[in-house]
Amino acid sequence: MNNDRRDILRKPRVLEHAAKIGDVSKTCRYFGIGRAAFYRWRKAYSKHGEAGLINCRSVPHNHPRKTSPEITEKIMGGPILYIQTLPVLRSKGIGLT
Repeated sequence: MNNDRRDILRKPRVLEHAAKIGDVSKTCRYFGIGRAAFYRWRKAYSKHGEAGLINCRSVPHNHPRKTSPEITEKIMGGPILYIQTLPVLRSKGIGLT
């Protein structure tokens, strides 16, 4: 069983335990999680059901301050198709410090 599946099975148990005993602090101590995580899980579960308990990326897929393709093309002299190595950059006259 991988970690993602284990987390999906664990989170409902934590939520059920808190509902059963009625004390979030004791539940969090018992399971070794923070209260902020518990409340985040509870909100996701109430909003999306079990699908809300699936681990997902918390970072955006596209960085908002990413260098535009036009500027990258001007710097590199063409579209970027792969990561260029330092010697290739130096041969184009681009120095990295």
